[in-house]
Amino acid sequence: MHWRLTGYLHLAAELSRDRLAEAYVSFLKVIHDLHHRPPDAQEVHEAREALCMRILAEAEGPHFTHRLGLYWLAGELYYPAQEARAYRDISAHDVQMAAHFLDPNRMALVGVGVGEETLTQLLEVTL
Repeated sequence: MHWRLTGYLHLAAELSRDRLAEAYVSFLKVIHDLHHRPPDAQEVHEAREALCMRILAEAEGPHFTHRLGLYWLAGELYYPAQEARAYRDISAHDVQMAAHFLDPNRMALVGVGVGEETLTQLLEVTL
């Protein structure tokens, strides 16, 4: 999720503790791949359409109030159709440019229910 005005990007995963290192390595690999191999037009198209459909479906479900609250906290108004339209305008070039802002050396790592020893071990993980 993101908030345009703050520049804040949040990625979350729910998984078991024994898969943390594997998930973190996968996350680093995705960042590395985005830096060196931008997605092609078909990949971006499929991701755009999936995001648009998720946003529009979310407007009918219990997560809509949560999304409204997140945007309100960021000082923005949330309109699902407008958000879906904004995703449709994203190009492969946009994704590549955004990937340059993803730098694991400048990111925070938070683990809910995970001890500091485990988090410290994750910070030592490299590709």
